[in-house]
Amino acid sequence: MAWCPSQDHISPVRRSRWAWALVLIFLVPLHGSRAINIQARYDHAKQLCLQGSVERCQIEADREFKLLRASNPQWASRFNLLEAQSMIQRGMYDDTLRLIASYSQTGNDPNGLALELAIESVALMRQQQMTAAEQKLAQASSLCSNAAYPACGDVLRARALLAAQKDDFFNAKELFLQTAAFGQYHHDDFL
Repeated sequence: MAWCPSQDHISPVRRSRWAWALVLIFLVPLHGSRAINIQARYDHAKQLCLQGSVERCQIEADREFKLLRASNPQWASRFNLLEAQSMIQRGMYDDTLRLIASYSQTGNDPNGLALELAIESVALMRQQQMTAAEQKLAQASSLCSNAAYPACGDVLRARALLAAQKDDFFNAKELFLQTAAFGQYHHDDFL
């Protein structure tokens, strides 16, 4: 008969090492997949906007924002801005400005700040607050003069909308063309 140690002969220290090893084996893959899962949820919500399901996009972005606000402020901010973009598309300009004012975590993220300023400028334009819109847009354009962040396409589009609002159709056309070229180069279907 072969000798087989029973559980009683294994020391508690050795047992706890095995337990920790098993826990780590199962948790390490989950840690990396959480970021992938968040990215997938963000892409899904953004896709809803692109497909015209703007209200569903807004609802999902709001839900994800609330889930991530405490645990991952960076992703929460991205979902917050996506919700604000969907609100702009729905014509909810007052609500957009309130949403952005209530939660702004883009201070360390120049791309997020440029997007936030572009969204605010469009909401202000739609409310006929041109001076405030121009100020926000000047701040956003300043950020984009130093680097080509993905949000700079949104800044270009906001500048085009402002030019069109001012009946400056020549500049509006040029800015819309630049927006389209930027979107194509950066593979941004939102532009």
